[in-house]
Parts: sequence; C-alpha cells; structure tokens
Amino acid sequence: MSNIKVTSEIGTLKRLLVHSPDGGIGKVIPKKAQDWLYEDIVDLKNMQAEYDVYKKILLAYLDPDVLKTWFDYELKDEAVEIGLEFRDRPRPTYAKPSSPDFLDSDKVVEVEKLLEKVLEDESVREQIVSTICELERIDFVTLQRLLNLDEVWLEQYKKVSAKKLVKALITGIIEFEPNAKGKKKGEKRISRQLFPPIPNFIFTRDIGIVIKDHILLSKTSKTVRQRESILFKYIAYYHLFNKDEWDKIIELSEDNRFFLYDEAEMAQQIVTVEGGDVMMVHKDHLLIGCSERTTPNAVNKLVKKLFDKKLVKKVTAIIIPNQRETMHIDTVFTQIKKDVWVMFGPFSKKQREEYADSLVSDLVEKEERKSMEESDVRIVQFINRKVKGKYQQKTFEHVEDLFDDISKNDFKSKKKAKVIYCGGLKYPNDLREQWTDACNLLALKEGLVVGYDRNRETSKIFIEEGFEVIRAIRLIDKLKQLYREDKNLDIKKTLKKLVPKDTLLLLPSNELSRARGGSHCMSMPLLRGDI
Repeated sequence: MSNIKVTSEIGTLKRLLVHSPDGGIGKVIPKKAQDWLYEDIVDLKNMQAEYDVYKKILLAYLDPDVLKTWFDYELKDEAVEIGLEFRDRPRPTYAKPSSPDFLDSDKVVEVEKLLEKVLEDESVREQIVSTICELERIDFVTLQRLLNLDEVWLEQYKKVSAKKLVKALITGIIEFEPNAKGKKKGEKRISRQLFPPIPNFIFTRDIGIVIKDHILLSKTSKTVRQRESILFKYIAYYHLFNKDEWDKIIELSEDNRFFLYDEAEMAQQIVTVEGGDVMMVHKDHLLIGCSERTTPNAVNKLVKKLFDKKLVKKVTAIIIPNQRETMHIDTVFTQIKKDVWVMFGPFSKKQREEYADSLVSDLVEKEERKSMEESDVRIVQFINRKVKGKYQQKTFEHVEDLFDDISKNDFKSKKKAKVIYCGGLKYPNDLREQWTDACNLLALKEGLVVGYDRNRETSKIFIEEGFEVIRAIRLIDKLKQLYREDKNLDIKKTLKKLVPKDTLLLLPSNELSRARGGSHCMSMPLLRGDI
C-alpha cells in the first residue's frame, strides 16, 4: 500500500504505529513484574502523562492539525481554577484511545483503533477471539459470550461491542452490562479479569517491522508477548494490506519436522524474531540482531526470504550476548544521521582497545574472558550473490567498522562514521544510561532524534558533538503559547525556526524508562521519506 514504505532508519517520518499506555499496566504487581518483563511497578498516570508529551511531539511533526485541537482542549482545561487540595484527576478523555472523544490521527496511528476496526468484521472477530481464548485457556461459555453467540445470556446482557472487546484483548478486563430487561430482573454489571495484561504493548517496534513495502511479523520469544503478535498479525492481514497484497507480509516459522526434535535440537531450531532486532538502514541493506529475543535460525530464514524476494542486496547479522540488558540490537545502538550513530561503549572498538594491555588476556582463556567482559560481538554480512552455491559473506571485527561501511558504501559519504558513546564511555555512567535507553533513539528525520531526559551524561556528549539538546515538554509549551497568541500558527514552519537541524529532543522519563524501552521501541514506522 502507498502508506507503507520504509527504506531507512533516518528518512523523514510520516506515519507510525504507537500504543498509549493502557490500564493493564496498572495491574502489574511486584511479584509478577519480572514475569511480565518489567523491573518494577510503574505509576500509570505519570507514565501516561510522560507518554502524552511523546505523542504531542509526534503530532507536531506529523499531524499538527490534531495537535492544535489537543491544545484547544488543554487551554480550555487550564482556564478552570485549580485549588490547592489533592485531586486525582482522570486522564483527559481526548488522550484516551478508548474514549469517544479521542483525538485520532491517521499519521500517529494508535494500534487500539486499528484493532477496533478489524473486530467490526464478525468473521475476523471470531478468528481473533477464538485464537486468544485458546492461548489464554478461557472456558467455552465465556468465549461464546465474547462472540455474542450465547442467546440465553443476551436476553439479559448487552452485546460486547468492538470497543469493549479491544479493551478486553489488551488489558484483559471485560465488562458485561445488563440490558433493560436484565436491569429489571436485578442483574448487575460484571467486571472480570479474563487475561493477564500485556504491558509491553507500548513497544510497538517489536511486533513487526516494515521492510520497504513489506511487513515482517514478529514471532516473540517470551510467552507474555505472544498475544501482541497475534493481534498485530490480524491487523496486518485485515487492515494494513488488501488480500491481493498478502504476499507482502513475511512470516517465519519452524521446519516441518520441528516437532520431532528432542529438547536440545528444538532449542537450536526454534524461530523467534522481534522488531527491535531489525533495522532497515538503507533501501538495499538490512541489519538483524541475533540476541536474547531473535534466534540464529530466524536470522537464517529471514536472509533467505529477503534474498528470494530480492528485497535487499545485503543483510548484516550482528550477534550480541544473550542477556537481559541488551535484549535487542536497538538497546546497543541506533542511527542518527547517515554517518552518526549512538552506541553502548562495552561493545565498541574503543573500549576493547582499553583491554589491549590488560593482564586479563594472559590470565584466563579466550572464551572465559569473553564471558567475563560480556561484550563479545560477531558481525557477518550476507550478500545476495552466490559463489559455489553459497551467499557471499563479509565479516567486520568491530561495530564501528560496520558503521563506516554503511556510511561509505550505502550512503556514499566521504566521511567516516561518527559514534556518540552512551554515557561518554565512562563507568558507571555508560551502564546506568544504557539501562535507561540512552542508545534507543527514534529519528523523526535525519539529525533530529528523540530520547530520554534522565540520560544526562549522554546528552552532554551530544552537545559536545554540535547537537542542540531541547526538553520536549518546553518545546510543546512554547508551541502552545504561540498557538494561544495566534490560532493560525503554522506549526511546521515554527518548528523549523525553533529546532535546529541536528537536535536531541528529551522526553520526561521517570516512569517510561522503567518499562525498559525507549522512543525507538515505542514506535513502528509505517512510512518514511526516502533518503
């Protein structure tokens, strides 16, 4: 489709898929946090407030008319006198995708709204709900009620609307409301927690990735994220693409004999892939990480599929340690410009050179040293050209060497790639700020990226490298002030005046960062301009 095309990580962003933090995140409790891939429980309302700043930044650049309407609502709310006493005010309805007042955008697209549209088709609704209920071990009677097929039940209870069903599938919470007849008989509203929440759904990057005009569907490694993959699969097949375009949807699966393998063989042959490990860096070049979440067999199958379809000329696999803090390659590095990247120091050439004179190399075996340093990275590039029946290969010793190759050979830049090292390569700043996603940045366009305000040391390095660093909330407040003075304000022109070409925009991040994902994770670009 014309509104789905991505050929780089840094082309001007025109359309993306997001998911605002939902009520399910408020159900995360301490003893289940790590099972649900959270390190802590977060304050949902503060998280939503921080996310709304991110959303407004996206709207400012992609859909300024919707942002103006948002400003109108806020200015009206601000005119109401606020007392000094504590009031836990609800989130504004215009910011909630589940509300009829929600400010919808076809540029900053909420996955919840797409799912609602898909569920309006009864036949698709039955497929989705049946699949999810089977996955979550839901009883048959509840399934029938979710599908509005229990006629006896419907004599006293309202049908479950697509909007309510979306809430159930995402947060796990369903509300059955009595109809007029049911109320007369004294029936009460029933609220049930059917499923566990899927609090990682805010990280839409991981559920799929656009490769040119195709979409690769994720196959998540963690059980807690399987429901996300299923929901997005139906969105892709029944909304993003027409039936005559289904060949543009890429799915990876295990071999037919997979079920015959023993446990050790299954571990070798299993296929899992997540979008955080896939970067479309150039129209001819894709990067894929082999990590905690993406398996070698998935890399192998993706390389073959992409080459068979002639979608790219080369695929570079980056094998990183299988560990929680570096779950995807976008936790280790992201691209800012054709020849500028931000990167986690322990994986760098510079930090490895520091170990050159270390006695460690003489005291322990090579494999043990790699385990101790936890920074072993291998890089293999596959080229869609066969020599003696095998794809041609090229290896890189360091990640920086790969960046130089991309700069020189993909973008024809005469300059070597510049690397901004997370935390300034200083211990423990590098470890602390990588943990809070200093390397995980979303490019709105080349040179203009979005990160977190708590990563102060990394922000200082950006300033040293000639970037402007601007707090996103102050930029939004400035735009709102100018809009208050002039309702005909051209936001796009104003942004060009206020924001230099090379800028890091900092989001408030006390709660967002505790969910273990940055702005790159919180985005699935659907459409970017070509470089």
